[in-house]
Amino acid sequence: MEIIALYPGQGSQQRGMGLSLYEASERVRTLFKEVSEIAERDMYTLLSEGSDGDLTTYAQLVITLVNRSAHLRLSELGTTIRVHAGFSLGELSAYAAASILDDATLFQIILTRMAMMETLSAKARDTHGELVMAAAIGLDYPAIEAVLEGERITDLWPANDNAPLQVVLSGTRSGLERARQPLFQAGVRRLIPLKVSGPFHPVHGGGDRPLRPLSGGPPLLRAQGTGLQLHRWASGEDRPSGAGQPGKPTGQAGSLDTAHAGASSTHHPLC
Repeated sequence: MEIIALYPGQGSQQRGMGLSLYEASERVRTLFKEVSEIAERDMYTLLSEGSDGDLTTYAQLVITLVNRSAHLRLSELGTTIRVHAGFSLGELSAYAAASILDDATLFQIILTRMAMMETLSAKARDTHGELVMAAAIGLDYPAIEAVLEGERITDLWPANDNAPLQVVLSGTRSGLERARQPLFQAGVRRLIPLKVSGPFHPVHGGGDRPLRPLSGGPPLLRAQGTGLQLHRWASGEDRPSGAGQPGKPTGQAGSLDTAHAGASSTHHPLC
């Protein structure tokens, strides 16, 4: 039997997660110490005593730390994982698990990602008000897109196509509230608010209008960051220039089998 690891993204953080891994593994304790030094914040204290607000602010950091800790512990126990994949933020954990990024580089990228996203989100909040993300359960991407277009809701977007009947929405609080009843009438069974510090899919530019999800542009500023572009940035290659054209951010960002045929694991990035 082959095992596939799917690493979660923002919204999955909770107090106490990863602490059993910390207690069980010296390698995990070492990783906690290294990340604490990089972030200048004690990760054990944050995960054991942090408030919901703290955990949301540092969600990218703590989720990635626990993702990496789980992989390290499973490796110690002799578990071989053949495929690594991730939802959005979790894509970076998949890179590290596949030995494409080392942990020092990974967590430097995470800290840079946090700072850049917070800057964009702050500008967007100033322009558009309260911003949210929510998972819609029960309808597929085209159906949700049709509902929003039919209701002429222009400040909420289907951002991530996580699964056939699970789509992440991103935009303003008022847009989500206007869309709530039409979405339920169309077949959505649940709308689950995500505990994130900003609506990172799609990226908001902080100008006169939110930016639609982009299929090009700098990988850390994009709504859908394909693994190949991120790998190019992480490995020192030139960043792509230009914003590209609006495109649907789906869960099929593309396979890196060919690009990383020599990696220890196959990595299929999922946005």
